[in-house]
Amino acid sequence: MLFAISLSLILMVLLIQTDMAHANFLCNDKGTIRNRKATLGHCLRRVNDADLRSKSGPFLKKENAKWLMTLAPPGKKRGFTCEHVKIDGFPITREFCCRPKTKDPLVFGKNIPATQAIIDDACYRRDGPPIKGGRKKGPGH
Repeated sequence: MLFAISLSLILMVLLIQTDMAHANFLCNDKGTIRNRKATLGHCLRRVNDADLRSKSGPFLKKENAKWLMTLAPPGKKRGFTCEHVKIDGFPITREFCCRPKTKDPLVFGKNIPATQAIIDDACYRRDGPPIKGGRKKGPGH
């Protein structure tokens, strides 16, 4: 009996966390200059071994890309969502708001490699605390 209760509690917590990870999110943090400019939602995941073995692997290594990102589609009511978004077949792990790029048009489904420095400079996280390796203090924070 106790096992069944414990198991159901664990499953409930996992279900809640999974749902929360892909809820709609807004890019409306006006706390810093960087955040005011970061108005577009993006879905991200870390570069993995499969990416490095793919045909784009040499480019990812050369650019020292740590993340792959794509523009987040509009949420059901407002904002953005990363629900059901995959990058090269792998689920996303982070939701960020980033500055719009000025050189290339942003298109949903187009994967963009990014270094940690680019993420730190142009984006802020919407789904939790700052990621390890990111800047803690300084301009834009």
